Amino acid sequence: MPYRASEFEHLDHTAGDVADRARALMDNWFSRLPASAQPQIRERFRNAATRTHRGAFFEMYVHEIATRLDYDVTVDIGNDATSERRPDFRLRRASMDFQIEATMITGDDIVGPGNRARVEQLYDAIDRLENREFLVGVALREVGPRTPGHKLVAKIDRWLAELDPDEEQEGDGDRAAREMRIEHDGWIVDVGVTAIRADLRGRQDFGGIGSRTEGFETGERGHIEMRKLEDAEPIARALRTKAGHGYELDDKPFVIAALCAGSFAVEEDVAEALLGRIVHRISLDGGPSRGEYQGGGLWLGDRCEPRNTPGFCRPDRVRPAADGMRRRQADPVDQPVGAAPAAR
Repeated sequence: MPYRASEFEHLDHTAGDVADRARALMDNWFSRLPASAQPQIRERFRNAATRTHRGAFFEMYVHEIATRLDYDVTVDIGNDATSERRPDFRLRRASMDFQIEATMITGDDIVGPGNRARVEQLYDAIDRLENREFLVGVALREVGPRTPGHKLVAKIDRWLAELDPDEEQEGDGDRAAREMRIEHDGWIVDVGVTAIRADLRGRQDFGGIGSRTEGFETGERGHIEMRKLEDAEPIARALRTKAGHGYELDDKPFVIAALCAGSFAVEEDVAEALLGRIVHRISLDGGPSRGEYQGGGLWLGDRCEPRNTPGFCRPDRVRPAADGMRRRQADPVDQPVGAAPAAR
């Protein structure tokens, strides 16, 4: 599958037991949804946009958890019969009765959203290298203003043709000779090679990329820095938007369930989104240091006054099993129409 293929396409078309189990699980979750919610969730689950696809996945996930915990679940997704705006789910069990809005939040990335498509096209082009005796390690240092042309990949192929995979595998020769920097039309890419095992060389079902890293170069040549990623503010902004939607809550407790899908989002980012920026104060007289939240998050206002805001929950690292299917799989196989999963 190409790198630029969507997460749904990887899930839908990849062959193998792992993909089969993932599709069967999604089918099972989907079948347990109310009929009124299925058309809308199916449409969004199939969407090429990662945020839309994962949002639909997360709604199925929340519904499945609530069902397995024996809640009586009312689903408002796909309910167009009333003009009232209500959260996605109402959960009732014994004395408990509360409402949940499920949302998907994307985090920051080394590569900006405006450049990601071009970067994925670069990876696709390198993955189709003619040389099948090496795996290439790709370290992206700068993104060019235009889609990389075939000349960039041709430079890699010409360079690989000069290398001996047996020498590389034995560790003979100059290590520097097995590393190269390519600068072309605004792109800067460092590449290194690892020889493929002799009995596997020439196989076209293997991609050309063995590893990828992304970090941009600043200052003197060779000095690589990752820019500071900002995950707290996108999370806070999304939570404030959901909290301010004006839902009809009928005086029931309200919880926002958020799937924070940023690759680098950590607990500290979530804490800042809820409570505001944290300031560490160090005592000059040797006393203990302490951290204080400045406010401005979902739960604390700008003056650190508590807000009457919803509860919040965040499952950790929940996502469709697409990433494990991306590479080293056999060619996609067409699924018979009668066997196509319902969520597809």
